[in-house]
Amino acid sequence: MGLRLKLGLYVVGFVFAVLVLVGLFQVRTERKIYLAEMENRGLTLLRSFAIPCAIAMANNDITTLDNYVVQFAETANSMDLRYIAALDFSGRVIAHTSPGEFGKIYDDPFTLRAMASEEPITALDRKEGQPILRVAVPVVSGLRWGTLEAGFTLATVERAIARNRNRSLLTSGLISLGVAAIAYLLLSVLVIRPVVRMETMARRFGSGDLDARVELKSGDEMGRLAGQLNSMAQQIQD
Repeated sequence: MGLRLKLGLYVVGFVFAVLVLVGLFQVRTERKIYLAEMENRGLTLLRSFAIPCAIAMANNDITTLDNYVVQFAETANSMDLRYIAALDFSGRVIAHTSPGEFGKIYDDPFTLRAMASEEPITALDRKEGQPILRVAVPVVSGLRWGTLEAGFTLATVERAIARNRNRSLLTSGLISLGVAAIAYLLLSVLVIRPVVRMETMARRFGSGDLDARVELKSGDEMGRLAGQLNSMAQQIQD
C-alpha cells in the first residue's frame, strides 16, 4: 500500500470517526429534546383531562368517565397514545381505553409511585418489548379522587431519530470524502511529491546515475532534506 493511499485512508477514517461521534452526540441530544417535548405535551393534556374526570369520579359517574377517556384517546391519537386508565385509590381500573382492563388492579412500581405522589410523574418503561413513555397525574377536585395514567409509544420519536441518524451518517460520509480530497491534494503537493522525487533520485543514484539530483526548491523540512541528499550525492560523485 502506497503512502498516498495510506494517508487518504487515515484522513478519511479520522474525519469520519470524529463526525460520527459528533453526530451520535447530536442524535442523543435530539432524543432528549423529543422526549422532553413529549413529556410536556402528555402532562399538559393529562392535566387538562383530569379536571372533568375529577368531577365524574366524585359523582361516581363511570359512563361519563368512559366518554372522557374516549375523547382523550381521540385527542392524543397524534401523540401515539397507547392507553389511558383512570384508577381509584386502590389502583383498580374504573375506566380504560381497552374494555378488557376494567376492574384490574395495577400494582406495578410506577403506578404505586403515581398513587403516592401529589405531583405528576413520568417514566420510560417497556411493555411487550416496546419502549413506552408513561405519564400519571393525580385527579383532584377539592379532594383527591384517584389517578390518571397514560402510556405513549415512542414510534414517532424513534422514526425521527432514525432519520436524523441516517442523515448524520450520510453527511459525515460526504464531508469525510470532501475533507479527504482536499487533504489529499495538500499532502500530495507538500509531502507526497517531494518524497516521490527523493525516492526517484535515490533509486537512480543507486543504479549508477551519479548525476541524479532532487529538483526541489523549498525552505521547509522537505527542501532541507532534499538539499542534504543532493550534497551527499555530490560528495559521493566527487
